Amino acid sequence: MGKQHLDTLRADQLMDALLSDPQGFREKGDGNELLNQFLRGYPLDELRLLLHHQREEVVAIGIWIASELGHEAAAFVNEAVAALQHPNNRIRYFALDVIMLGTEDQNQAEFFQIVKRLEDSDFAVRQRAFELLSSATEQQLISAMHRFEVEENCSPHATFLGLLLRVHQATRPKSRK
Repeated sequence: MGKQHLDTLRADQLMDALLSDPQGFREKGDGNELLNQFLRGYPLDELRLLLHHQREEVVAIGIWIASELGHEAAAFVNEAVAALQHPNNRIRYFALDVIMLGTEDQNQAEFFQIVKRLEDSDFAVRQRAFELLSSATEQQLISAMHRFEVEENCSPHATFLGLLLRVHQATRPKSRK
């Protein structure tokens, strides 16, 4: 099977369907098809429209799509940080994935937001934050640890991150000389 190409007309139709009837869009399962159009090159600015939309259902689908974009998620770290304040736990959950992906190589300063979600009111969001912390890079952990050391004197988060960093360093494969 060959690589499929962007179908701009179909992507526009999917966006229109989502914006006009988010619940019907979700019930039809059109989210994966729209995600595929973004992966094929549909402009990311269109996704940004979803993330800033007034309707909760639209934002929820938009943040899920952003969480599936791999390294392209870095473009949406600011939107994901803002989404952490959303009352919808599903939106907060997928915002964590966007932050994790978006801070792997750059913008690591926002990684601390994942640590703060260990105190989220929703169990699934807290659990996702913990899962993501367990797979964080050393640089992400160091960045977050420094943030908490500077902002909070004797921060329990900084202590936890220091322990997690030591475990991370102790369990990584040793390089051969």
